Amino acid sequence: MNASTPEHAVIAPTPVDSRRITRHALRAAGAVMALTLGLMLLLAHRALDALQAQDRRTEMAAIDRALSVSMERAARFALGQAEALARQPALAPLLRRGDRAALQAQTQATYDYLSTQAGVSVLGFHTADLRYLLRMHRQDAPVDDIAAARPMVLAARRSGQPQSGVEVGVSGIVGVRGVAVLREAGQVVGTAEVGVDLLPLLEDIRTTTNAEVAVVVSRALSGLDPAPGGLQVTVGDLTLAAATDTALFGRLLREERLPPGLGHEQTELQLDGRRHALAVQPLVDYSGRQIGSVLALRDRAAHDTLRQRSRVELALAALCGGLLAWAALRALCGLALRPPRAGDEAGAQA
Repeated sequence: MNASTPEHAVIAPTPVDSRRITRHALRAAGAVMALTLGLMLLLAHRALDALQAQDRRTEMAAIDRALSVSMERAARFALGQAEALARQPALAPLLRRGDRAALQAQTQATYDYLSTQAGVSVLGFHTADLRYLLRMHRQDAPVDDIAAARPMVLAARRSGQPQSGVEVGVSGIVGVRGVAVLREAGQVVGTAEVGVDLLPLLEDIRTTTNAEVAVVVSRALSGLDPAPGGLQVTVGDLTLAAATDTALFGRLLREERLPPGLGHEQTELQLDGRRHALAVQPLVDYSGRQIGSVLALRDRAAHDTLRQRSRVELALAALCGGLLAWAALRALCGLALRPPRAGDEAGAQA
């Protein structure tokens, strides 16, 4: 033992720098608050993105259902009108005899009403040997053989059962058709056809859902070319058969090159510098065979603006909350470390 150090000397404790400890504590508390607020902000952003994605899926699923229901209703309507024609006793003998003039006179008033009030674009009669005897929508058209070009009519003739659904017609126009069988004395004498075009159906969908809709036909799947005309947008195997916005879907086909066999799908894509939600469903003809796809595009720019604004608002709220919490913590620590005043000391001693 060192002789200069007393045996029972007491070493005084080092004074504690409370202000230094407080500064370290403040830094640690600030770091914890920043990490907590950052984590909460991240989780809020993820929740916001999840809600936006769920909203998109729900919205596009509703459009998908609306498209399916619209097609089914149009098919039932077309078939119902064709069946009503087939049940008029006066028409079967005229069709059996091939009396175009009498058939036209008998059905002119019906066609005029349906075409102007119900959106019917096709009404006609086919003979038992599969010749298109009379087109009320094209009364100057010749009597021609449709055995190879109209599989729906051929199926109705062979089975003796009505047919309805989507079909690519002789002229290449895609529409919803209903074909009913006409009989005389139990024998099939021909068929009656009623049809509606796709474009009015798509326009109705756009009105109710605010989505742009289009029908694309695959030549490989359908075996037929859609009609040339104003649309005339063909990319690879796909041809735009009907669309509420021809230019928009033309750019989509050129830029995305959608595969012809695309089934039910929902996705997002950039088009014209804007984000769009895309819903795709198969276009199925009367026989259940896929002949193309139905596309629905919904502009998501408004949703993006709302999401961005919500993110900014969340960030500002987190920043303001963090600053207020930091200021309150500093104030509390300052009060705790404030040296006692003389009056306070005198009172404590008393």
